[in-house]
Amino acid sequence: MGLSASQARYLQLTARKSDKEYQAQQINQRRNDIAKRLSDAALTYSEGINNRRLMFSTPTGNGTEVNKVALDYKTITSAYPAGLGYTLINKEGAIVKPVTENAAKLAADLKAQADSEYDAALDKKYFTVNIEGQHGEKQATRVNGQNFAQLVGFETPIVDAEGKEVDSKSFLENVKNMNEVEFNSYWNENGYKFSDSNKFMNQEAYIDGYADAKAARDAMYAEADEILSKPYCYDDRCNDNEYLETQLRNGDWTLLKPNEDQTGYEEINYSCVGNIVDELDTSDDAAVTAEYEYLTDYWQQKDKELELELQQIQSEHNAIETEIDSVKKVIEKNVDKSFKTFG
Repeated sequence: MGLSASQARYLQLTARKSDKEYQAQQINQRRNDIAKRLSDAALTYSEGINNRRLMFSTPTGNGTEVNKVALDYKTITSAYPAGLGYTLINKEGAIVKPVTENAAKLAADLKAQADSEYDAALDKKYFTVNIEGQHGEKQATRVNGQNFAQLVGFETPIVDAEGKEVDSKSFLENVKNMNEVEFNSYWNENGYKFSDSNKFMNQEAYIDGYADAKAARDAMYAEADEILSKPYCYDDRCNDNEYLETQLRNGDWTLLKPNEDQTGYEEINYSCVGNIVDELDTSDDAAVTAEYEYLTDYWQQKDKELELELQQIQSEHNAIETEIDSVKKVIEKNVDKSFKTFG
């Protein structure tokens, strides 16, 4: 082999050697990435089997058994035994609520409901008939389904809206359990009347329930005003159990517990509540373990494939180095021979 040919062969082998070294670097980088993935899988597995969750615990039966459900916004705020009956607040003391429980909307809805129930109470009416008392005075007596036959009777037939006579037996059967207001509504809805237009029942407003209706409306208005008077923090993340737990554990959110006399509140940490249990969450252990085993097997297999590929490249690299050494010797001999010509 001549000097030029040897030199060309040397350059070619050097390029192949560099290429194999670059391939080896790429494979080592991929193996490092796999090692990181295996490390991440192990960390995720460790976190998964050691994760904890807050549970709302209540005794059941005779008190020897305990019922546990995940602690969430609903179990915190619902009345006992469905929940704690507490209030959730942030560091600034503002009450935490979902956006859907906007105070302005809640107050408006509550007042609208109060008005509706109040109006409905005032719309109630009933029939009365004048009955002569013991001393000859006229006494208005309310008519209901039970006393209709006694107070009014069927001496004058009842007809419906089409003028057809109503069967007395069926009529009494239908109204027998109706109170004064229900009877009045039934009579009017069916268009009943007496065939003798001179016979009638007096219709009066149901004023007896007015005081109670007004008191109920006033109470609901007061509740609505109280809602508007309190500072609120609207954050839908309170419905996210994981976020809720994080905020409680970090102390960013705490609880307000009503005093025993219901006159005020006491701010407490979740760890001080006997019904809140902090325990290992084993519900996802099977899934976490299965995922970890799958990822481990998968990436270890990939690493073995890369290791075999790296060994192949290393073998080729060693062979190239051996050939490079051989070509270098040939080149050295050619150089020596060339210089001796002029020696």
